[in-house]
This record gives sequence, structure tokens and C-alpha cells, in this order.
Amino acid sequence: MKSFDYKCKCSYLATQVFFSKILNYCDHVRLAIGEFLSVNGVDHEVGSF
Repeated sequence: MKSFDYKCKCSYLATQVFFSKILNYCDHVRLAIGEFLSVNGVDHEVGSF
């Protein structure tokens, strides 16, 4: 039973790391799009992206 619990904890942590990486990536993309739009003179609300 203990090894099962360990596996659950490991997969849970892996999932957390995976999702935080995705969220970080989304933030980078959002910032890049915002920079791109502002450079091109488009005033766009980035928060709605």
C-alpha cells in the first residue's frame, strides 16, 4: 500500500509541475503578443487574451 501512496504523490507532483510549466508558457506567449501588438501600434487589452 505504501508504494501505491508514493506513486500517487509522485504523479501528483509531476502534474503540478507540468501545469505550472504550461501556465508559465502561456504567460510568456501572452506577453510576447502584447509586446508585438504594442510595437505595431495596436492598443489591445492583453488581459482578455
